[in-house]
Amino acid sequence: MKNILFFVVFGCIILSCSPNNVVADQELASDNQSLVDVKITNGVLEFSSKQHLLNVIKEIEKSNNMENWYNNSEFRSLLQRQNKLREADLDHIANTGELGSQADVLFFREDNGELILEKIVEDPRFAAVLNENSFVIVDNVVYHIGEEGVAYISLAENKKILPTFLKNPSMEGATFEKTKAEYFKNVRMASVTDATVGDPYNSNRRIVAEFVRHYSVVYISLVVKMRCQKKNWIGWSNTNCYSMNFSASGVFSEAGVNFPFSGTRSGTNVEEITMFVDEVYNLSLNWVSTSGTGSFKCSSSDPSSTSFSF
Repeated sequence: MKNILFFVVFGCIILSCSPNNVVADQELASDNQSLVDVKITNGVLEFSSKQHLLNVIKEIEKSNNMENWYNNSEFRSLLQRQNKLREADLDHIANTGELGSQADVLFFREDNGELILEKIVEDPRFAAVLNENSFVIVDNVVYHIGEEGVAYISLAENKKILPTFLKNPSMEGATFEKTKAEYFKNVRMASVTDATVGDPYNSNRRIVAEFVRHYSVVYISLVVKMRCQKKNWIGWSNTNCYSMNFSASGVFSEAGVNFPFSGTRSGTNVEEITMFVDEVYNLSLNWVSTSGTGSFKCSSSDPSSTSFSF
């Protein structure tokens, strides 16, 4: 009887130390990891898991200064680089069609025969964890977010390949996955006051409201966005608006389960306003149904706001 009891206890000890339980413990630990657990390698932030990345993104969303949430001189975020671009820079690109040194930050998206100057990484929370050249390390995999898609390679077997990948994301052995933002529903208001020209229905300004799904392999988000755009020689680019506001509601699906959402956003003297609906690291996050209403004034001299539905 003592021998039987000994083997039972011994078996329990072995099972408690099995690899499966160790993995489960690691996954549980990553659920609790936060800002203080972020590491840095070669100027690139390193997260222990996709859940860890998601935890940090949700944390920094609450920050008043997402540009500087990670206090380390070795790290400069893509968000910092994006925020240094001024309207004059965007106008120059949209008038000449030349992206120049910003070709890894901006691109021209074709929409209904028109070109729109866009950020490659639209979600500022995600841009805040990428380094200035759009790299991030998650669970021993280094990712590069580009215009056409995401390139990535595992560092588990050989961390020495990291400097090579940072110089050349299309290196031999890397995987590439084509990605793009998906626009569920949008509306364009072309009759917008242009205070500079003094024309109350100038066609060179417009308001765009849209529901967007951003997909970057390692991170997916759903957002509602409203922005003011200016028509340039080559394409449209963002420009300042006196005031904007919207209310949005609907249903989105995560892992086959439907969830309702609703909310409002407003801003004064801004180019755009955004509502972050949800974010995940798996693939099953999609819009199901959406609706919204908004209004805007492009200048303080506008007698009243213009309203619309989307």
